[in-house]
Amino acid sequence: MILETFSDVVDFRRAQGKMYDLQTVLDLATIARLSGAFSYRKIHTFIVGRYDELKEKYNITWKKIPSFSCIRFIILGANTHSMHEGFKKDAAKKLMEMKKLKEMNKEDELLVFSSDGKGLLGSYDHSKGVRAIQDLSIYSNDYNLIMAIEKIDEKTNEIPAAQRLIPELGIKGAIFTFDAMNCQFKTLDILVESGNDVIVQVKGNQEVLLNDCQRIAASCEPTDEFIEGLEKGHGRITDRKVSVYGPELITNLHEKWGNVINTIKVERFRLLSNTKKNNYEDDSGVSYYISTKSLTAEQYNSIIRGHWSIENKNHYVRDVAMKEDKSRIRVKPQNMAIILSLALNILRYNGVKNIENRLYENTLSFKRLLELKM
Repeated sequence: MILETFSDVVDFRRAQGKMYDLQTVLDLATIARLSGAFSYRKIHTFIVGRYDELKEKYNITWKKIPSFSCIRFIILGANTHSMHEGFKKDAAKKLMEMKKLKEMNKEDELLVFSSDGKGLLGSYDHSKGVRAIQDLSIYSNDYNLIMAIEKIDEKTNEIPAAQRLIPELGIKGAIFTFDAMNCQFKTLDILVESGNDVIVQVKGNQEVLLNDCQRIAASCEPTDEFIEGLEKGHGRITDRKVSVYGPELITNLHEKWGNVINTIKVERFRLLSNTKKNNYEDDSGVSYYISTKSLTAEQYNSIIRGHWSIENKNHYVRDVAMKEDKSRIRVKPQNMAIILSLALNILRYNGVKNIENRLYENTLSFKRLLELKM
């Protein structure tokens, strides 16, 4: 056994004539992914090119190397649910080890997770009328780990997926952040009942709630304020002010939002550089949030800004550095998405910051690849 992650994935094949162990194929696919192999053919090419080293390192006893079609058949046939369960256990284990290493077991530390949907853009199949698959990711802002990645059912959205998935993770005492789509009182109730808290943006999909947030901010004095200070870089000048209102200003009006503790107003003052006109253009705005946990304005500011790390450090890295957008896998693409997520977690677990560069280093040097703690 190379990795423990997929040890409980039951082999779907008959016992007769099995030349290649399912566990070993999934493990080697993960190792190949750490060397930039983003397709079945590239996984096969990696195994062929590194077979002598793989055989010696991992004591592989195959009589011959599996063909491309055999590797594809095995990965496609693996049970997605079992792979995901193994992945979630591995992510939780890595999280606890990193948390312990950084001595973050203090009661006053906040553990924050972001939740957001992402499309596997290359998974569409126009000939069969199949749209691109959507996945829901749960991401640890503090440790840059993907905790879960689950397919969003067709003809629905990420709301029921989040309501089902997050309690299954077994996480307690954490804060989950969402965009406005998940501003649902049922979502708040489910997460609070699971022992966690929620900070979620409020937009027009909850028009009455949004109007109340705006009215509260206009008519009440904030209980706390935080001004972040001027920042200049990446072609923009920004400043932010966070105001906290409450508690219980909303819940007095709407019983269904009974878990809400605070309303948060975020005023963003931003100028964007326009190189064509050689000037700056105003892109300021105001956003509103509700929270089931009472925090300081500075803490709210940090957590709300940190929510977008799921886009910058997860979705963007998956698409650009790990080339997920280029993948044209259309049959059960979730299996390869789980393998990709495991590979990315291994890199983050090893403290790798420049993912694209490390993938290239692993491609050039098998020794460099083996330095990674799996």
